[in-house]
Amino acid sequence: MSSIRYNGLSMPVFTAFGWAGEEQALNYALSELENFINALYESLSKDAQTLYSLHGLDKGNESVYLKVDEEPDEGLVIAYSARPMNLEIKLSIANKGSLNKAYKAADGRPESFHGLLTALGPEWLVRIQQMEYDPETGDATHYQDIYKDTIANLTVEATKEALSKAAFLNSEEKWIVPIHISHRRSSEITATMGAQIIPECGDELNRLMPLVRFLTGKVRQPKKKAPARNRLKVEDTPTGQPADVASLERFVYVSLVRPLHIRRGFVNLTPEHWPFFAINNRTETREISLNYGTDSDDKSMIWRLVQENQVRVILSPAAHKWMENNFEPNDLLQVTAMKADSDRIVIKLEAAA
Repeated sequence: MSSIRYNGLSMPVFTAFGWAGEEQALNYALSELENFINALYESLSKDAQTLYSLHGLDKGNESVYLKVDEEPDEGLVIAYSARPMNLEIKLSIANKGSLNKAYKAADGRPESFHGLLTALGPEWLVRIQQMEYDPETGDATHYQDIYKDTIANLTVEATKEALSKAAFLNSEEKWIVPIHISHRRSSEITATMGAQIIPECGDELNRLMPLVRFLTGKVRQPKKKAPARNRLKVEDTPTGQPADVASLERFVYVSLVRPLHIRRGFVNLTPEHWPFFAINNRTETREISLNYGTDSDDKSMIWRLVQENQVRVILSPAAHKWMENNFEPNDLLQVTAMKADSDRIVIKLEAAA
């Protein structure tokens, strides 16, 4: 980790990209963007740094990037672009071979792909772009958008239809179908965040990792962890304050894995978490969308065990198998619960850091 304190992206960085012909201002802004991506990369976990194996400045596109593959024109790229009004993060795949691999995975498991997108948040934008392609020169010209809208409006059926068409067209010689998944935050808000922009973007990159692994096939190998000796870490969970939990849009909880949990296929939460899931006073179960590893399904549930005063995530058979393969007794499992809309809750399971 660098000993130099990072102070964030100031408004002059954003405004400089609106000053056409002002080379000195642009060079300053690009230098600040480069400091940003260096600080962001240094803040990432070893696992994330291994996945995002390359980072740097792209002067031609006036952006900075993280790359999964070291070949400059191949693989998946996550780029950050600063403009007068916003800071954009964009995940893109634009290489034909890499796209064939990504669409094979996504078209084969569209529900999993949709679940991984949903976990990012409803405000993220998905663009699947059909382009005319010249295999001899590598040039591509925009033809139409197969899909271009927010994740909030992306249904499972629309996902299946778009992926089926994209997979077919990208396999044809005359077409290439790049995919872009992006999100923008206001430049003014970003500037006021100061150094806090680094952990904020780091959290976004962590949430993108399951999707990145899914599209690239870079599946993480499970690691054996030492038994936990400390108390459980609870984040963003005001336990003991049910009214506050009910009003949250998201909470994170770390659960201790017991032998029975692995054998029977469930994850324990606490009684204080129940108001987050309850539809009304009579609610005892709740269907959820579950993301785990690189997969997702809608076959898991939340149960309230009234007699035991316990809240549980009851895993689907596939999620249960994932848990058996990746966890041992006394491991720590992180549960992130999010309200996707008024009717649907998404839960993400992963090994706790």
